[in-house]
Amino acid sequence: VEIVVTNLGDRLVHLRYGSEWNLNLLGGGRNPLAYYRVPDRALEDERLDSRGVLVDVAEVAAGNRGLGIEVRARLGQPATLWRFPVETLSSSEGGLERVYQGSCLLFQWPLVLPPGASWHVRLSWELHAL
Repeated sequence: VEIVVTNLGDRLVHLRYGSEWNLNLLGGGRNPLAYYRVPDRALEDERLDSRGVLVDVAEVAAGNRGLGIEVRARLGQPATLWRFPVETLSSSEGGLERVYQGSCLLFQWPLVLPPGASWHVRLSWELHAL
């Protein structure tokens, strides 16, 4: 994916650009087989229904050993990564329950663009068999 942001206005802009990706690799219920992995980083909680923020991320993987698959995102420029579960609330006999729907990866970059200037980044996704 090639992303290009261009300031078509006549003023300097300061903004934060985000690219959101939602995956479902059956990672709910604290599934120990479903994980995040960031090269050369130790995650406090690597499970797909965990949440966290990492800065200067150039690559992240999400996988499920039980399914035998891993997807990897590689970024042309390091980003701040927010990761969190996508959940819905369901009403049951026991009350309100959170239901895991998937995992969200939100890559963010701070941008300062003068009039007419452009910024671009490339994201590539790969699917791997484990």
